[in-house]
Amino acid sequence: MQQQDEAEFYKSTQKNEKAFIGAILLDNTLMDYALEHLDSNSFVIGKHRPIFATMIELYRRHDIISPEYIIKELRVHGDLAEIGGEGYIYSLNENVPRALTMDQDDYIERFAIMAVSMSMIAAAFSEMQLTDIFNLFSGKLGRVRELRADIAKKKLQNPKDNGLIN
Repeated sequence: MQQQDEAEFYKSTQKNEKAFIGAILLDNTLMDYALEHLDSNSFVIGKHRPIFATMIELYRRHDIISPEYIIKELRVHGDLAEIGGEGYIYSLNENVPRALTMDQDDYIERFAIMAVSMSMIAAAFSEMQLTDIFNLFSGKLGRVRELRADIAKKKLQNPKDNGLIN
């Protein structure tokens, strides 16, 4: 039973990490939120670490974060085959919705919550003490609440831009 649970956890984690990376590939501005909570070592799935490290490198150089640029960088560093080749990179955003069914603010909030969840999972895998994980979660959750308050404040400051006034 434990092996089945571990396999399900791995499959679910891989799907979530792919969706997280895929969301950034579709909207590079999400990288700001991702870097508030994660680094490349925050990923449980090993092949996502060099992918995210490459994304960080591209972001810091102010390059486009796209499958093509990631492939080019991984090829230069000799890591492309290790992560599954070009096909895997192109598959990263296949389960991410192309059109938002919720407003952008809700999407960003959910993205931030996902980043917090991923950082908690990474913390658990790094064998942190339970109290440390709780403290980490409390701090990250506080940051998500701050983001939510900032978004609400911006909506009130710009009512025309946010559909609050016709």
